[in-house]
Amino acid sequence: MIYVGVDIAKAEHCVAAIDDQGRVVVKPTTISHDAEGFHRLGTLLSRLGTPQSVTVGAEATGHYWVLLCEELQARGWTPVIFNPLLSCEAGRASIRGRKTDEDDALLIAKVLRDGGFVPMALPDPAMAQLKRLCRYRQAAVERSANLKKRLIGHLDLVFPEFHRHFSDVYGVSARAVLEAAPSARLVAQASLRTVTARPCARVDRRSQGQHRTRSRRPGHRVGGPHDASGTRPARAADRGL
Repeated sequence: MIYVGVDIAKAEHCVAAIDDQGRVVVKPTTISHDAEGFHRLGTLLSRLGTPQSVTVGAEATGHYWVLLCEELQARGWTPVIFNPLLSCEAGRASIRGRKTDEDDALLIAKVLRDGGFVPMALPDPAMAQLKRLCRYRQAAVERSANLKKRLIGHLDLVFPEFHRHFSDVYGVSARAVLEAAPSARLVAQASLRTVTARPCARVDRRSQGQHRTRSRRPGHRVGGPHDASGTRPARAADRGL
């Protein structure tokens, strides 16, 4: 059995291998954290043997190990990822006391050979991607909610009357008015055409289509009258500004 230790870093990883007797089979060498480096690692592992005769492993260092692990799985290897804090006493002492990347890779290979650690359960690559997407979505939702709170706070300071004129202060029309005149003073100084023309010009086609479907009535022409420029006149609620 061959044991390959990979010392994880941000830009480059150090790889070394030993056999059952602890003899160095592959001297410490570096690979880049990109497609070229992953290809080099895959070629190196293939030269050493098959997934049944070669064990490759690394510590769970930050998030840098994730992409390397997924690349190895895609190539048919099953990497052993472990937390050094969960290793046995001897392995823990040797791992945490190392000095260089070359020593790190060799000591990780020795820990793989000696055992005494708790490996991480690797998720299915598709499930791992789904989890990341869910986390990104959750972060985007939280960021959007915080931005909306900040907008309300600013409006309460510079435009407290704004809520009276728009049922949805985050809507297309409301945001277009704020872009044209972001305070009560600027709205008062702006002309009616300046304030009311922008919302209608910025309504997207999908929202406009949904509004027309809801407002369709027998004998009622969808879309209402338009002026010479092709822009529908502002609603009465907008004129109240």
